[in-house]
Amino acid sequence: MDYRSILRPVHPDDLQIIEDMWRDATLEGREKTFEYRVRRVSDGMYRWHRGFHRPERDGGRTIVRWVGCGFDVHDLRTAREDLGIMAERQKLAIDAGGVGLWDWEIDNDRLNWSEHLYELHGLTPESVKGTLKAFTDLIHIDDAARVSAAIQDALKTGRLDGSEFRIVRPSGEIRWISMRARVVCHPSGHAVRLLGASIDITERKTAETRLSRQVEEFETLFRELPVGVGVAYDRRCEVVRINPAFAKMLGIQADSNASKNTPHGDNLGFRVMQGDNEVSPEDLPMQVAARTGREVRNFTYELVRSDGSRVEEYGNAVPITDEAGNVTGSIGVFIDIAELQRMHQNDGQ
Repeated sequence: MDYRSILRPVHPDDLQIIEDMWRDATLEGREKTFEYRVRRVSDGMYRWHRGFHRPERDGGRTIVRWVGCGFDVHDLRTAREDLGIMAERQKLAIDAGGVGLWDWEIDNDRLNWSEHLYELHGLTPESVKGTLKAFTDLIHIDDAARVSAAIQDALKTGRLDGSEFRIVRPSGEIRWISMRARVVCHPSGHAVRLLGASIDITERKTAETRLSRQVEEFETLFRELPVGVGVAYDRRCEVVRINPAFAKMLGIQADSNASKNTPHGDNLGFRVMQGDNEVSPEDLPMQVAARTGREVRNFTYELVRSDGSRVEEYGNAVPITDEAGNVTGSIGVFIDIAELQRMHQNDGQ
């Protein structure tokens, strides 16, 4: 049989692989394994094959012939390549997300850390004893017992979800960590490993603390300001939250929804008048600001309360926007003109 006819189905780019294999095999006189692509007759598709060739010798150790075989490994090779791609993508995602991985061998009490987990703690592999206690000793004293209890619960439930706690770095710096873990069991049901991932959430916790403080400050101002304030978090202003000063102006309870733009708006017991005409809910300053996304300035009106008393007021309203600049509601500030005039008179005395 012509040697070239045997190689005809082989991919042209792989012919050199086979020639190099034969050259090395004959020079070295030993078996060789190699992979190459072969075109399938049924559909013309090139598929990966693995070849195995070894020499057979006579009694004098002289090679008398070569014996070989080849078999299709295309699916195995493709799966191996896909697995490699997935592993690389996973590694990139873990690195990009700043995730530290750990593996606790429960029976041996051996705790293995990934490189990034050492970075999270500000430590080196040489400075850490690979035990669970060595890990919990790194946790802030106020959080350590809670985390230890969560780990023990995980051994019973099979998982630990979103435990957040503080660690103390060797420098004394305190960082916040979020940890998740899953239990791996022996076929008998015995828990043998706890696999986990940890991520630094210090920036998030700092932002939450800052936001909480800002909300508290806003609530204090909202409650104590001597002027009327209304806040709506929807563009139709169907829910308007008011502070005590504004509730007093309107003659309603401070926990009431002060929106006139609802089916029950007429039951609030106050009317907003300009001259002899009642202002429609859609034309009130907060509604206009939320609907148009524009500020409404110096809106003067007469407020008629349920007891018939009248108060001349003016107000300003501005739209509230989200991070993308989309209008999500409005906030209004309203002042009793007579009260303002009395304050000016008192200042002048």
